[in-house]
Amino acid sequence: MVNNFPSNFDEALKSISTEFKIKLLKETHYEARNRELHWLEKNRLHRLDFNFDNNMIAVTHYIDKFSIPLPKKILIWCHDYIPGFPYCAKISWEKLSPLPLELSKEEYKARLEEIIDRR
Repeated sequence: MVNNFPSNFDEALKSISTEFKIKLLKETHYEARNRELHWLEKNRLHRLDFNFDNNMIAVTHYIDKFSIPLPKKILIWCHDYIPGFPYCAKISWEKLSPLPLELSKEEYKARLEEIIDRR
């Protein structure tokens, strides 16, 4: 799969992931040209999904809200590794403003920090 994300964007994501101690994933499903930042907060898994388009980076904020009183990491692991295990979260999402392709690493970092701080 060809990586069409600007290198400045990938560098900013890696820096944000390290700085905020959140997980960075790339190409999360079949033929996906995306990046995701994941973090757990109380009973919610937050996912910022970045999809490459030819002229912009689309941004979607997903929130997976768990209602079962078990450790969330265990529920996520069970869903990922046990065939047929149900996903025990209600998923909601919000489309955010897209990011342009021509920003510097510092500009991408500032925009990403702003998005994360608002969540």
